[in-house]
Amino acid sequence: MARQNQFTMSESERRIRRFSSNFRKEKVRELELGLVSIRDLRQQYQVSDMTVRRWIAQFGSMKNKKERLVIESQSDTIQLLELKKKVAELERIVGQKQLLIDFQQKMIELAEQEYNVDIIKKVFWSAVKYFWKNRQGMNQSLNELYRVLGISKQTFHQRLKRQANEESYHHQLLFLVYEVRADHPTMGVRDMYHLLRPEFIGRDAFEAFCRTYGLLSDRPVNQSRTTDSRGVTRFENLTISLNLHRLNQLWVSDITYFEVDRKFFYLTFILDAFSRLIVGYSVSKRLFTEHTRSYLNFVFGDKNRDFGSG
Repeated sequence: MARQNQFTMSESERRIRRFSSNFRKEKVRELELGLVSIRDLRQQYQVSDMTVRRWIAQFGSMKNKKERLVIESQSDTIQLLELKKKVAELERIVGQKQLLIDFQQKMIELAEQEYNVDIIKKVFWSAVKYFWKNRQGMNQSLNELYRVLGISKQTFHQRLKRQANEESYHHQLLFLVYEVRADHPTMGVRDMYHLLRPEFIGRDAFEAFCRTYGLLSDRPVNQSRTTDSRGVTRFENLTISLNLHRLNQLWVSDITYFEVDRKFFYLTFILDAFSRLIVGYSVSKRLFTEHTRSYLNFVFGDKNRDFGSG
């Protein structure tokens, strides 16, 4: 906001000024009426004390009298003083508004850091669109708002048109996704994206779109319990410092399961740790140590198997 010192004239500018006779007479009359003082005139019009006194000597009608006639009137000097008071009040209000803006800006910055989201980027155009929809109740024009925000009217309407097109595309895409979801209830949204191949939206945006409308697949939770570690004896690992350099130096076993006709079967593998080759396997209906042990006895009982040296 402009302040009074911004309009202070230089000495060279003051020298080339000329006050009309009517203006000087009016100022002297205001002095005689007691509406203003010499100090007020000096400050308001940037003139010297000697200049004001020359005006009084030239145009004063009561310079030799002690009486003073006071008339209630509004001069331009009084109006300027009142305007100065209003300017000071407006500066105070603007200062409060600026403080509030700074406070709200800091709140937005802290919220963005806390929740890791660019709030201004996400709501900027929504806010502009709100003012555009409610432009009839605005005290100022939209063009003034565009200038303050640093955008043009053309930019906003181009954005508005793109948003309308995106909403139309999203409605079409939503219809297709509902159709695919009805035919494939458990299909993942990423597989659905590769199936539909929408040109106007990327993979991650498509997944976020489906998440917004609650179209993620609901995979059934497998309630079968396949692991029971109760009562398991944990043995010391004797292979930590073992250097593997040949076959049949170390065997390890691994167990998995599979379901057939709602019944579980357990598959035990014995692998060579050096080559990762399967030495043998055993299938059973129960998860007992005897099944692995029985196959180990069979393997060691095979006289034709070469276990290597060591």
